[in-house]
Amino acid sequence: MSDMAAGREKLIIFGAGGHAQSVLDTVIAEGRYEVVGLVDSVKPVGYELLGCPVIGAEENLPELAVTFACARLLIAIGDNYQREAVTRRVSQALPAVEFATTIHPAAVVSPNAVLAAGVVVMAGTVVNVGCSVGAGCLLNTRSSIDHDSVMHDFSSLAPGATLGGTVTVGERASIGLGASLSNRVSIGNDTIIGLGSAVTGDIPALVVAYGSPARSVRPRRIDEPYL
Repeated sequence: MSDMAAGREKLIIFGAGGHAQSVLDTVIAEGRYEVVGLVDSVKPVGYELLGCPVIGAEENLPELAVTFACARLLIAIGDNYQREAVTRRVSQALPAVEFATTIHPAAVVSPNAVLAAGVVVMAGTVVNVGCSVGAGCLLNTRSSIDHDSVMHDFSSLAPGATLGGTVTVGERASIGLGASLSNRVSIGNDTIIGLGSAVTGDIPALVVAYGSPARSVRPRRIDEPYL
């Protein structure tokens, strides 16, 4: 182990696509973890992101955890439904797994906010006082959550998305690029808010909504791709 890696916690990142590259960059910038490798079922072993190699596929995780003495993972999948599904599968395959949280040093997170396991907070993001961010949530570049807002498990904010105060974002809901939510609005589970939308009222579960002001335009399946 190099001097740079000495004393750091070992970490395996699940994913080797474009989003995984952003997550890996955040992990490297934070400097808390030694990334021993990437796990991906599409990219071949030896493929590299930022100098970090793919070391196996999902089915290899139990043996990789033993080989690298590492049971700490970070799921780097951008789609909220898929990120939750992988998290559940990994938890079954590796009951002792611990899911890491990473915060870019250029993010601002209040010491009075609560972040659960598996959260990714990218550069320029602000998480204000009293906020609660659930397991596996994704806060992309320069997103912002104001006071006392709640993001439920596996929900996400795209780059530049902004939540006002006391906003609630449901499980697996996605707030699109540059969308803005006014104070005290609620977004239902599995709903997608389109890019640039201005949300001034509550939006129900399992719909696609967009516009200014945002309106529900159609229903969606829970597993419908949106990225």
